[in-house]
Amino acid sequence: MTNVAFAGNRKSNLWQEANNLFKQNNYDQAAILYEQIASSKPNDASLYFNLGNVYYKLNKIGEAVLNYQRAIRIQPSFQEAKDNLELTMSRIPNRIPSSGDIFFILWWKGITKATFSGFWAALSLLFFLSSLGIVTMQRLGKINFNSSKISLTGFLFCCLFLLFAFTSAHRKSEHNTAVVMKHDAPVSLDVSNGKSISYIPEGTTVIIEDEQKDNLQIVLPDGRKGWINKVQVERI
Repeated sequence: MTNVAFAGNRKSNLWQEANNLFKQNNYDQAAILYEQIASSKPNDASLYFNLGNVYYKLNKIGEAVLNYQRAIRIQPSFQEAKDNLELTMSRIPNRIPSSGDIFFILWWKGITKATFSGFWAALSLLFFLSSLGIVTMQRLGKINFNSSKISLTGFLFCCLFLLFAFTSAHRKSEHNTAVVMKHDAPVSLDVSNGKSISYIPEGTTVIIEDEQKDNLQIVLPDGRKGWINKVQVERI
């Protein structure tokens, strides 16, 4: 288990006090102070990483998974948070195994990661300007070969990279994942009758597909779908 991550540039007394409480193994009080800081919803991966560590020590699996996931969402390259998340998830009783994605879905998710949005946008702009420059030079008579195919190919790549950028940006802004926060949360097949078909262990990460009043339609790690009361989960 990785130790708490300290942010040396912080000057917040509350932050320093929470860190000191963590080092003194006073996890309950440290959690209270970290949550006070988190109530303002700062875009701070280290804060949520610290919260994950505190809740791991308190054996609160749902809260630990939620905060590690939030840290990774803010900073996708946060390897310590990923390691601690996997360690925490290994403690989930009756953990639901992931069905895994087929290769082309994995490929698509890989090239449209949230962190790649700026790269694809810049590459799209580069191809657009290059194609525009070729067309302009041809019309001005600066080049004497048929550049139509080259410029068309450039524009096609521009559109393709723009699609990648849009998808990456959407992944960065979407909030359709959540963590089950209650022990053995009931899931029903039909939102209307509410008859439970399964019980989901605390700490399970799910995808939200639909929402009706107080219920959410979720996709479980193994691909099964069902309806759960929204009080049972917390959005990442």
